Amino acid sequence: MNRTVLLGLLLVVLLSCKTKQQIVQQEPIPMFEIDQTTLIPFYKNAELSLILEMADEQDKLTFVEVYTEWCLPCQIMDETVFLNKVLSEYYKDHFLSYKLNAEEGEGPDLSFIFQVQEYPTFLILDKNGRVIAKDKGGKSVSQMMLFAEEAVKAFGMRSEEDSGE
Repeated sequence: MNRTVLLGLLLVVLLSCKTKQQIVQQEPIPMFEIDQTTLIPFYKNAELSLILEMADEQDKLTFVEVYTEWCLPCQIMDETVFLNKVLSEYYKDHFLSYKLNAEEGEGPDLSFIFQVQEYPTFLILDKNGRVIAKDKGGKSVSQMMLFAEEAVKAFGMRSEEDSGE
């Protein structure tokens, strides 16, 4: 009889632990890390496709810095050029900025696709990920401003032509 009681209790415990609620799988919320070492808010460790979607929603182009941890010109630009207030304001107004480590995550694949052979390499992409402008090597504040202004101007002219204006 003890055995029957124990089996009965075990059955009650097992049946009472079942939930009647359905478990709904939720899509993970994308988490974005923002580089806090420069005045330009660079997104890091995210998928480029998500960055492009966000830029499109904000009606901005995407600025990509392809870098490596060991790249001295990359480090110098972080410590000098990307701390310039005028440059950072211009980039905040016109771009969603993204730091892509060429040696981690999707970095090697994207470096191959965008034919990156030097670090840093700078890309300005439209909402579809097409390259509007590309440059490489360490740059001064004025060179980075000119790079950005020319890309914005070229994209603006292309947009007017595409819309028939």
